[in-house]
Amino acid sequence: MTKDNIAKHFNGAKLNVGVQLGPNSKGLTDIDLDCDEAIQLAPYFLPKTPAMFGRKSKATSHLLYTIDDAPTDKAVLKLTDKIGKDAKGIVELRMGGGSKGAQTVFPGSTHESGEIIEWVCDETPTHSDYATLKLAVTKIAVGTILRRNWPGRSGHAAALALGGFLARAGWSPDDIEKFVHAIAPDKKWKKDSSRTAKDSAEAHAKGENVQGFPGLCEQFGEEPAKAIAKILDYGSDLNQSEDLYEMLYGEGGELKSDDDAATGTASMPTPPIQRSVIQIKADGLSINSTQAQRLLKAAGVKFFERGGLLVRPITKEVTASEGQKTKVAQLQQVDTVYMRDMLARVIKWERWDVRKGKWVPTNPPFEIASTILGRNGEWPFPTIDGVITTPTMRPDGSLLLTPGYDKATRLLLVSPPKLPTMPDQPTRDDALTALALLEDLLEEFPFDNEISQAVALSALITPVVRGAFMMTPGHSAKAATPSSGKSYLFDIVAAIAIGQYMPVIAAGRNEEETEKRMGSALMAGQPLISIDNVNGELGGDALCQYLERPSVEIRMLGLSKLITVEARGTSIFATGNNITLRGDIVRRVITTTIDPKMERPELREFKKKPREMVLENRGQYIAACLTICRAHVVAGRPFQVVPLGSYEGWSNTVRSALKWLGKADPVDSMETTRKEDPELIRRQNMLTAWAVAIGIGFSSRCTMAKAVHTAKQTSSPGTPQFSDLRDAMAAVAPRKGDNIDPDDPIDNDALGRWLRSNNGKIVDGVRFTNKTSEGVVISRGSPVWWIEHRDGEQAGQRYREQCVKQPF
Repeated sequence: MTKDNIAKHFNGAKLNVGVQLGPNSKGLTDIDLDCDEAIQLAPYFLPKTPAMFGRKSKATSHLLYTIDDAPTDKAVLKLTDKIGKDAKGIVELRMGGGSKGAQTVFPGSTHESGEIIEWVCDETPTHSDYATLKLAVTKIAVGTILRRNWPGRSGHAAALALGGFLARAGWSPDDIEKFVHAIAPDKKWKKDSSRTAKDSAEAHAKGENVQGFPGLCEQFGEEPAKAIAKILDYGSDLNQSEDLYEMLYGEGGELKSDDDAATGTASMPTPPIQRSVIQIKADGLSINSTQAQRLLKAAGVKFFERGGLLVRPITKEVTASEGQKTKVAQLQQVDTVYMRDMLARVIKWERWDVRKGKWVPTNPPFEIASTILGRNGEWPFPTIDGVITTPTMRPDGSLLLTPGYDKATRLLLVSPPKLPTMPDQPTRDDALTALALLEDLLEEFPFDNEISQAVALSALITPVVRGAFMMTPGHSAKAATPSSGKSYLFDIVAAIAIGQYMPVIAAGRNEEETEKRMGSALMAGQPLISIDNVNGELGGDALCQYLERPSVEIRMLGLSKLITVEARGTSIFATGNNITLRGDIVRRVITTTIDPKMERPELREFKKKPREMVLENRGQYIAACLTICRAHVVAGRPFQVVPLGSYEGWSNTVRSALKWLGKADPVDSMETTRKEDPELIRRQNMLTAWAVAIGIGFSSRCTMAKAVHTAKQTSSPGTPQFSDLRDAMAAVAPRKGDNIDPDDPIDNDALGRWLRSNNGKIVDGVRFTNKTSEGVVISRGSPVWWIEHRDGEQAGQRYREQCVKQPF
């Protein structure tokens, strides 16, 4: 359309609404039910979805879903009741793939019959996958044909034939029973027919002789049977002289007489043109598996290796903040069923038919699918570190904008949003403009200082440019009261990074449970993980490793073994009311503090609605994050700060860029966090109390037992002489149990472990040690401990004098 002809198209006539399906609509998929029987059977086989519409005579004829793995060579799978040009449609799986795409006329339109197309339910479509929907529409189509042609006499003979035929087609007895119960048209025959069909299928599984295609023809008619056989790709076990497979598909494997071919649609299941053939041999398990593995690779199947498992990208529904549901791109382990389905899509399988004396089509064997999955270390598929839906930056400062697998970052970019035009060589002015756009999102957040605002800006930018560095510090948000905006801030982060609310996990009852929950998310390659509403302290060795090590061992829920994965690609967040970071986690997390200074902050309203602003135009905010860091790279990475240990890449990319643009250093938030660290406070108390009660320097050395004895001394009955030392020891090494003697609260073994784990850690210039300056460990049966000052004995004595004046 042009300026000259636009008026011709929009001329005041009635207009309909056509929605383009597939990748351009985030995988939107339409199940178009073309007949009453299909509408009636759909609830039995399709996943429930709260998105459906139709017209008055067919109110629920369109059901909407989203999928990520639709075939790229097809726009529509159309299933019909016959073979040839006289066929009438039963159901269509409209995915939008292929060169011509597909669209569906949506509510707001008028059907050619004159009926208004209206919503029945207009909520978020259920997320599914191609294999599930393909199987469902297959059952709907087959069930429709069977229901239309169900013999009027006793259903027993029909059920026997149907059970045997479906068993030969590869269906399980249980699936056959449920299917026949659903499609049997007469209620009085449902139970008997389904049980009879299952009996026939079980007989086939035992090797007994049961009816097949001829029986189906006899009971339901030859034309309906042929249509069903075509839909099920059935042709390897037919007990008749004519080879139905060749009749349907021809020698070259291309579907004959398909009147939809010209429009880019195809009756399911059209075998892919020029599919390679694998002939199954009795002793060829290893060879056939190797052939299949190579053909999967050659076909570009999206399989990847991660942590010794074969995985594939999917979109998964997770719980977001405030109990809402959201979808994020993840990696899912490939199981035997999906592997077999993919082998059937990519490869044409044949087995030798002794009766016919030739190779005939068949389904891929389960043992080949299992063999491929068991070949850890021999897969030809690339290693993947994560799956993202947002363009990112590479370590060299270039941008990853094209969907697909990127070798430099080992990240898979899927379904990225459209970005505005960005300069390839952005300037500092471009970066300042981009920064102002991000700051506008944060304008109504009551941060306690400029450092907290810098941490929030880092949280917005870091997940977008995550591919540029191996590791990133965690980002935490804290406030004194609930509903201060912590989760909302990270929802804005997620809106930019993944186009959804922030996916969260709850902190476990203990560190091990939290570790497993995070491990499962890491294994899935989630771009974002947020530990939501932490009560009290946050720490632990596992979380420290996830934040600092590029390669970590994770313990997943439901598994006892450890799996090693690359944590690159994931950014970790945490929220909590007065959350306290403990131990080594302090130097691995930067914290923003939100202080609304209100008794009931939940009554406060964000007038600008920044989360919605992002979701309405996500591309411009992604571009802003990329522009800020890209401009810094183009400028030669100026204003470099002293790198934060383990996070040099992040320091040189995000932190330095913010400093370059005049913002505060987000790492400065660690100093406040460090002062609140309960482990640091307990260590300070121990050093102070020890210095006062026992002394400082090598001359004041003593065994742990003597130190404990000193802590228990009393100046008068029931009055500890050095109560500070006793309390400090009890805090780091409490005796556990129900009946603890208040005069003996210290666990000597636990205190020994604490001293060993804190050996050499400096606080306020002093530390515990059991080594001389020459590195000799002093021990007289039991280790000997003392406090030393890093600046020598005189500094140590001044420290002790200060402790005596002001112990805590």
